[in-house]
Amino acid sequence: MKIASMLRVIILSVIILSAAGAGSLTMLVASMIQRGEAFDRQYEYLSLSADLRGASDYLTNEVRNYAQFGEKEHFDNYWREVNETKTRDRVVSRLKELDTPEALLSLVEEAKQKSDALVLLEGNSMSAVKEGDFNAAREYVFGKEYEEGKSNILVPLDQFEKNLADWAVNQSDETSSKMQTYLILTGVSMLLLMAVMISSLLLFRKKINPLKELTAIARSVAAGDLSAGKVKADSKDEVGMLAGSINGMVDNLRTLIQEVGQASEHVASSAEQLTASAEESSKAAESITGVTQELASGSEKQLAAIEESNQSFHRMSENAGEMLNLAKVASGSARMAFEKAADGNQSILTSVRQMEIIEENVGDLSRVVKDLGGRSREIGKIVDVITGIADQTNLLALNAAIEAARAGEQGKGFAVVADEVRKLAEQSAASAQQISELVRLIQESASQAGTEMNETTDEVAEGMTAIHSAGNLFKEISTSTKEAAAEMEALSNQVKELADHTSAAEQAVRSISAVAQETSEGTQMTAAASEEQLASTEEITSSAVMLAKMAEDLQKAVGKFKM
Repeated sequence: MKIASMLRVIILSVIILSAAGAGSLTMLVASMIQRGEAFDRQYEYLSLSADLRGASDYLTNEVRNYAQFGEKEHFDNYWREVNETKTRDRVVSRLKELDTPEALLSLVEEAKQKSDALVLLEGNSMSAVKEGDFNAAREYVFGKEYEEGKSNILVPLDQFEKNLADWAVNQSDETSSKMQTYLILTGVSMLLLMAVMISSLLLFRKKINPLKELTAIARSVAAGDLSAGKVKADSKDEVGMLAGSINGMVDNLRTLIQEVGQASEHVASSAEQLTASAEESSKAAESITGVTQELASGSEKQLAAIEESNQSFHRMSENAGEMLNLAKVASGSARMAFEKAADGNQSILTSVRQMEIIEENVGDLSRVVKDLGGRSREIGKIVDVITGIADQTNLLALNAAIEAARAGEQGKGFAVVADEVRKLAEQSAASAQQISELVRLIQESASQAGTEMNETTDEVAEGMTAIHSAGNLFKEISTSTKEAAAEMEALSNQVKELADHTSAAEQAVRSISAVAQETSEGTQMTAAASEEQLASTEEITSSAVMLAKMAEDLQKAVGKFKM
């Protein structure tokens, strides 16, 4: 898989797992809030039930005190509760506002109706007190009928509290089940996210390990050492492609340097031969000059001199032909060296592009790792919120336990619920601590991955610098071979011109031998040709020296490379 495709898969996996973890945490927080609201509602239900029971007991106590002592204070307290405070009506109204289940609400209504049935007896008792008949008043509120009515009120209230406790336990169990499910989902999401991060880090390190070897080879090539072995990278990703390109580049460089070295040696040899031929041609030109002088001094020596000149020109013609062939071979070698240098430069450019792609991909992965660190910090904040909610829930459970203890026997059911709330709060706090530890491990992994990305970026930058250095060296070689090719082309033209001049001089000597009466004119032509030939020979000698110097410089440049 290519690095770019691998990065896309990693980023998509991280996003999906992060979204799943965030969703689970959100649902966990929501379920904890719902549980807290359910406990608050349960506490209010119990308080309302206690208020309803207390209101009934309060009315009974006030009417009995009034029946016993006839104090108007108790009479006023009774009717203030009935007409102004209206505790029973307030309780019923509040239960309806809380969307109390109809079954529980019907029990409260039943208790209220039975309480209203006692109002008649209590009214008769207060009327008897006004008339001064305290015995009749006490009979109304202390008699068997009143006690039975009072007991009938307690039956639906007790059933209400029992059903309310059962309903609260069911709500608590349902909420706890949801919380457990969301906790498991959150833990699994965190573990999967950590597994993806660790496996991605290991896989990416395996992918980029060949870069170190590639960087070392690039440095060796930049230093002129071509003896390094090939990088083993069988993958088909960008690193594998880069390794193949660098291996090909090193092979092409090695072949190119060998061919350039051979060509430089061949050029040096041709330059030596050309220098020798030029010296010989110079001697021949000097001989021709001497012959022309002897022709001026006497006609008797003319034929011998012409024959000697003819032989000299024949040798010059053969030497010029050899020099022309050597110049053509050297020119072809120089052109081939220039083409090889151009191929090597193209390989360097390909390597540079591959290194730039890898540098960009490493930058993308570094940004992904930084984003993961940010998401981990956000998850840490959510864990802090969960811890705060667990602490608040524990405090509420403690307060509820205190209220249940105050209620005595009637608060036992509520005490059981409060204890369950406390246990769930402790479990939530422990789970939040585990999640916090997982988040810390993820943040450490993200930090380590960021450090690895920075080291990889530095190594890629060093590789880019080394390849650019090798590219500059190839440009110098290409320039040198191009100049050598141009000089060889100029030398070939000069050698061709020398051959033409030599042929013309040889034809002139033959004309002198054929026409004796034109000896004077032939002598002048020969002298002119000799001077021209001597000048051409000097030019050839200068070019040969320059060619030898260029061949020496080329051999020094090739000598910088270690094969």
